Amino acid sequence: MIFLTIFLLIFTYLFLSIWLRRRTLPPGPIPLPLLGNMHQLAFKMLVKKKDFAESIRDFVKEYGSVHTFWFGPLATVHICDYPNAADAMIRKGASFSNRELPYLFDLSRKGRGILAANDTHWLEQRRFALHTLKNFGLGRNIMEERIMFEFDITNIIVFGTFDMQSAEWGGGGRCEALEKQMEDDSLSINPNHTFDLLIANIINRMLFTDRFEKKDEEEFFALKAKLDNLFDDFELYDLLLNKWTMRIPFLRQRVDAMLKPQNDIVRFLQNQVDRRKKEIADGSHTFEGNGEDFVDAFLIQIEKEKESNSTTSFDETTLAMTLLDLWTAGQETTATTLVWAFAYLLLHPQVHKQFRRIFILAEPEIQRCASIFPMNLWRRTEEDTHVGGYMVPKGTAVTAQLSLIMSDDVYFKNSAEFDPDRYLKGDDIEHHVIPFGIGKRACLGEALAKAELYLIIGNFLLRYGISADSNHMPTMVPQSVMETDSDKSPAPTQKTGVATAELEERYPGSTFVVAEAPDSPSVKPRQRKSSPLTTPIKRLVQINCDEAGRVVRMIEDEPYYHGFMSREETEKIIKKEVRKTEVAGRHHFVITLMDQGNMKHFLIKRTSKKRLYWVNEFAFKTINDLIQYHLRNHEPLSPTGDVFLEKPCPKKEWQLNPEQIEPQVKIGEGAFGEVYKGLLQDGIWGARIPVAIKTLHSTNMTADDRIKFLQEANIMREFRHPSMVSKINYVYGAARGMAYLQTKEIIHRLFLIRFRILVPAESTADAGYFFDCLADGPKIVALGSS
Repeated sequence: MIFLTIFLLIFTYLFLSIWLRRRTLPPGPIPLPLLGNMHQLAFKMLVKKKDFAESIRDFVKEYGSVHTFWFGPLATVHICDYPNAADAMIRKGASFSNRELPYLFDLSRKGRGILAANDTHWLEQRRFALHTLKNFGLGRNIMEERIMFEFDITNIIVFGTFDMQSAEWGGGGRCEALEKQMEDDSLSINPNHTFDLLIANIINRMLFTDRFEKKDEEEFFALKAKLDNLFDDFELYDLLLNKWTMRIPFLRQRVDAMLKPQNDIVRFLQNQVDRRKKEIADGSHTFEGNGEDFVDAFLIQIEKEKESNSTTSFDETTLAMTLLDLWTAGQETTATTLVWAFAYLLLHPQVHKQFRRIFILAEPEIQRCASIFPMNLWRRTEEDTHVGGYMVPKGTAVTAQLSLIMSDDVYFKNSAEFDPDRYLKGDDIEHHVIPFGIGKRACLGEALAKAELYLIIGNFLLRYGISADSNHMPTMVPQSVMETDSDKSPAPTQKTGVATAELEERYPGSTFVVAEAPDSPSVKPRQRKSSPLTTPIKRLVQINCDEAGRVVRMIEDEPYYHGFMSREETEKIIKKEVRKTEVAGRHHFVITLMDQGNMKHFLIKRTSKKRLYWVNEFAFKTINDLIQYHLRNHEPLSPTGDVFLEKPCPKKEWQLNPEQIEPQVKIGEGAFGEVYKGLLQDGIWGARIPVAIKTLHSTNMTADDRIKFLQEANIMREFRHPSMVSKINYVYGAARGMAYLQTKEIIHRLFLIRFRILVPAESTADAGYFFDCLADGPKIVALGSS
């Protein structure tokens, strides 16, 4: 009796505590002490055979898109629509920047790395990771080359032999090894094997400069199996584990079993770091600049912090946890999404047939339908705030439920259907596709992942047609964090971290048939005018990425793009090119060409939503695709069908891509704009050269102002002399340089001479003289000497 009384008192106390807490939170189902709402979720998933997302959607229908759900004693606020998620995570991002992690997730990390860190440590590590990965190619066009190189090499590793000693970035013989194994132009392959190894090598190159070769396959797939187990074995009730549960033997065993795969991966990563440290110690590995990879850069930063006696988060434990975060996130999510992509294409042959036409639209739809993380990680509010009109107290766990946001029928009609055409309707719904999260804690590798998906899927489908192997038909087995056995028709379902578009088994058996793709039908000119917004996007002849923060082959990268030029300047060099012009105060792109001795200019138009480019007949997502289509398919630019693109007029060697230039410190200002000290990146590996950068104000400048600004550069670019660095226009041998200018009948009105005088005491002194060539003759003004 006394035990019953004590139990009832404790139960009553816990129930009242929860009841009082509920009054300060958004509405939600009534929780029980200790269990919270887990019993209701378990009923829906185990009895009603619903997956996690469907179960949470039931709560949305009853309590609204912002509601409270209790995972045991932890109250969590779920945001299940895009407007409220954007308001909280973006507009009020500072209030939601810290992470609330379950005990099991943080037991080994102890607040280290990127995933688990908070406050200044998180800011420090995220900024360092972004800056370092950017230096090694993340978000830059160089990454496209590296992805395609790994695409080539992985095919060779999987299907043939490869000698790394003769390999260079850029590769050759794309898919040659795969094609050698084809019989009657077809081959049945396991895509999981290839995709896992491919993505692992891309991320490994950035972290360690190493790849998994043929001899390393066994080690890699053993690691991959541990990573799969880490996600496969997780169940919702693991969220209830806490510090006090570690004292219960069977729960302690559960925790140890869950942590073992993670600890094995950390051990592998730590071995890579230890090997690098040993190579540095024996002199077989040396640092140049910021190092060759992420590990180099982090070890350099550790030494810098030690030298300055700074108290920071840079130590070897943090390095190991950061590598764990980058390696697991960079590997699993992208490889999983690739499997989803091919499963959807095999299950929807009508989409596959049109895939080249709607390629740029299919990628967000694949990620939306796959939605591989049904339950996003929690944030923790740093102050009292409001979400969806409800008060949310400081210290509350909050999450944006990505899977529900991306299946909201308000924005995605018939959201369960795989329909890339939905993005052609001009509603800008692609902004609501947020598989990488939203706000300050969004995935920092988003640009890399999108580039990988785009380039790998696109290049594969440009080369081959695909069909399902009759012996291994793809299935969409409905799974979630808690598995169910129900039989459903193929539809998007989720499972935390693991592809649920499982093609029967993960290893082996996930197969489809590869065959040479038939030629695309020729495009016949038509009588217009249909709206360019509804004009079909023709197949892309070059795999690029769109403008939404991903790796892009910009128009500035193309050899035929010459930037802002007047028509007169264009005519001096014209053969065929793309340039910028200004119409009614707005910048436009123009194709200028010589047609049978006559100069012709074609304005590149944009749709009202600025989403598609077009000249005459067909609309494209990027200018690159427009140019390449007209160039390769000999499609006329003119309505009369008699003007074609043939041979581009390339840039000169002195023209730089703005992406190569990184302004750092402002050192002055002129009539047209600021002058900065900065760095110039030169070459594929990015040698960084200190430069001075003169800029032009982007506003309040007319076309004449821009032309005047470029006049000096237009003069300087004509010079070629040993005493002049033509590319960046520095005179470093002033006397010889000025003599050369005189032979060109050019007087440089203002210039500064710097030279060094040797003095007997073996010291040096600087002297600078400023020559101003005025109408009444030169004046010499001493600036200083010693």
